Amino acid sequence: MSEADNSRSRLHELAAAAGIAVDWTDAHGVPRTVAPDTLHALLDALELPNANAQEQAASLARLRAEHDSAEAPALLVASVAEPI
Repeated sequence: MSEADNSRSRLHELAAAAGIAVDWTDAHGVPRTVAPDTLHALLDALELPNANAQEQAASLARLRAEHDSAEAPALLVASVAEPI
């Protein structure tokens, strides 16, 4: 695997861990992938440094640590027109 492929793979792994869908199929059935520049901008907006392999690894480690330490949110089930 080339360095460019490794870089793209790391970026996609970080984006997926941040909840960003990298690949999708459009309404015409054409597979699409988010451009790297767009992923960098989205990750920057989420305050996840990603300019190089070291930043990507640190951001991924931070996301994993946050995920591992987070409690599951409480689940509240309600019915329409009934008080909660």
